[in-house]
Amino acid sequence: MKRFPLCSVRVVLASLLTLAFISYGSLAFATYEVTDYTADSPPPSETPIQWTNDMTVQWEAPSFSDPYTLVEFVYKWTTSESALNYTQLNADNPSSYTPNGGTVDKDATPYHAELGSQEIAGDDYDDLRYLHLKTVYINTITVEISHSNDKVIGPFNIDNVVSGTIRLPDPDHPDQDLQQTRQTQITIEVGYPGDVAENGLYLNETSTRPSEGIPYTTTSYTLQNTDPETKTIYAWFEDQAGNISSTPEAASFTLLEQVGIDPNTAAIDLAVTDTRTFRVSGTLAGYTWTVINETPETAEADVAQLTGTTTDVNSVTLQGLNPGTCQLTAQSDGTTLTSGTITVVVTANLDVDGNGSA
Repeated sequence: MKRFPLCSVRVVLASLLTLAFISYGSLAFATYEVTDYTADSPPPSETPIQWTNDMTVQWEAPSFSDPYTLVEFVYKWTTSESALNYTQLNADNPSSYTPNGGTVDKDATPYHAELGSQEIAGDDYDDLRYLHLKTVYINTITVEISHSNDKVIGPFNIDNVVSGTIRLPDPDHPDQDLQQTRQTQITIEVGYPGDVAENGLYLNETSTRPSEGIPYTTTSYTLQNTDPETKTIYAWFEDQAGNISSTPEAASFTLLEQVGIDPNTAAIDLAVTDTRTFRVSGTLAGYTWTVINETPETAEADVAQLTGTTTDVNSVTLQGLNPGTCQLTAQSDGTTLTSGTITVVVTANLDVDGNGSA
């Protein structure tokens, strides 16, 4: 049987179009579809798997009978299992099978199609890939070219990424992030991936991932290092395909002294109230309290004063007098605790001096 080079066939075909009204796709497309293929790199599966190499499918040419013979194959990788029609995958129109597609010459050994590793590097568990493959063949008598139906091979479910989030909510204000605390057990909120593994959460106080994961439903973390300082909780996530975060998510806060004045820093807004209660947390012992380091906005004005009992008590009431800043100390048995900055402000006009004027 005489075989024709593809370029010669197409030249002859072009010259016959006007005379014979022949066009691509004029034959029925059910014949010569690829049926013998091997897709083991990786194998098709709906179960997500890691795959960081190129994806490869090999196939054998269909058996032809006179007067038909193979011209080439055209293929395209897509994310849909719906078969491509002639317009969508046209052997005579390269734009229909690019990107992620191409042609395979009849003399290629073996027949195969690849999808590069860089293309699938970001695929997650809900991403599916399909290979669409058509056989292009010619009638050597009528010089008519046609192609088979679309052979759809797949799905290939590749999962190479995993991501999640961590947040440390303030227990007293759950809609706000934790800023500082004296507690060593920290509440956490985890946003985990849809395909998270059962023990797919890793937590640490350093940027080194632990060797063992914990249940992703975990809602708290107990600090290993209880020194008062800035703390950062790092989180990694693992999915069912075995991917583990390469870069951890992180959230930070300040751990205060286990025994100290609470709140450590505060604001008294004279437009709302002029008092606020302070206490020594971490103990029930009594202390002697003092206002120190007053810095008024107006010269010689008192910023704040203590009211009620101030000796041998665990808590006191501080009354704001005028805008400015100050601090509190609490002393007991040679131990002195000092608060952070306490700010007295006025957000509206008030008669703060009692003379009837703002």
